[in-house]
Amino acid sequence: MRLRNVLALTSAAALTVVTALASPALAGDIIVLKSGRMVGNAKASNPPSPGDYAESNFEIDEENLDKVVYRIAGVPTPQTIKFDDVDTIYHDPDLVPLDLAQGKEQLRQRQYENALDSFTKAAKDASAPKWAQAEAAVRAADALYDLGDLEGATKAYDAFVKTHSQSRWVPHATEHLARIKLDRGDIAGARAGFEALKGMRGLPENQRYEVEYWIVWIDEQVAQQKNDTGALEKARKGYEGLITTIRGRSGLAELQGKCEVGKASCVVGAGRHAEAGQDLLEKLIKDHTSPTVRAAAYTLLGRVIVLQNTGTNDRAKYKTALQHFLRVVTLYGDAPGADPYLAEALFRSGELFNELRPANPTSEEEKQESTMARLRARREWQECMQRFPNSPWAQKARAAMSQ
Repeated sequence: MRLRNVLALTSAAALTVVTALASPALAGDIIVLKSGRMVGNAKASNPPSPGDYAESNFEIDEENLDKVVYRIAGVPTPQTIKFDDVDTIYHDPDLVPLDLAQGKEQLRQRQYENALDSFTKAAKDASAPKWAQAEAAVRAADALYDLGDLEGATKAYDAFVKTHSQSRWVPHATEHLARIKLDRGDIAGARAGFEALKGMRGLPENQRYEVEYWIVWIDEQVAQQKNDTGALEKARKGYEGLITTIRGRSGLAELQGKCEVGKASCVVGAGRHAEAGQDLLEKLIKDHTSPTVRAAAYTLLGRVIVLQNTGTNDRAKYKTALQHFLRVVTLYGDAPGADPYLAEALFRSGELFNELRPANPTSEEEKQESTMARLRARREWQECMQRFPNSPWAQKARAAMSQ
């Protein structure tokens, strides 16, 4: 038994990488066309079983935006399939270079430095198929990005696009370059990057919707910063349009939830707190199981309660808000994409622990309760500063710690 990596590329859905264990098999890749026809082994199941690869009669050399290049056993001339006709590509695990397979497993286990080393070796392996060299190169950039080396990742993605300009991974690299601009606060550059990506050939349809979401999200953030209610309303309508388009589509439930979060965020930003809490956020929490969506919804719901009750000293409402923020911290802190909400939840948890301390404590019990609440508040703020040092919430935490 040994590691098996099956690479599934779907033009109508996002790219997925599946890792499993399989028995040894003979060399042979398999392609599923959009027509449903199987290439390599016409009788293969989808996804293929280990034995299906043994019956395949061809190997893939290149995977480009215009075509997939492959070789049929016993035929010297390379053959091609139009990339637009391809639905899914499955690689025989025996044809996946060991360093590439190992790197993907290390990446999955968040062993980013080890993954970077494995991918770098695979990218330089001249004996490997061109598709494997290209994937290894872009995965090396992914590892740098996951390590937080934004400068190194930028250079790696730029070099990849220059070296492998026709690779089907170019949209992937382009998206990450836009995300890096976003991470660095270059909002205009990030938006331009996503706009370019939206019209790029080879971008799967589901991923195109994801890109459209990011464009609306960026517009919302700009509107929030400027407190521009007109722009917030435009962003809200942008989210609604996306929700209408993707509702019920396979594989897009989480994206729909993120759009609904964005819609609620626009309503909160416009000051319509009751509408956001009762009509949008509570329904979101009820309808969605995605940790990322729930992290966002609980954070926004906690924020709404705080904003609605600022200055009222309603301890019961503040305790309810605190419970929402603590749910994010304890249950959804590791959810992909939840970092902005976790940063806010950490700061606001500390803020509410501090706010809920006994006022003017007199008894020893009250004094101890006040001290413990203050310590807990500082702990939340310190974690916020440590995990998200460049976020606005960390700046607020530093200011709160100095008081």
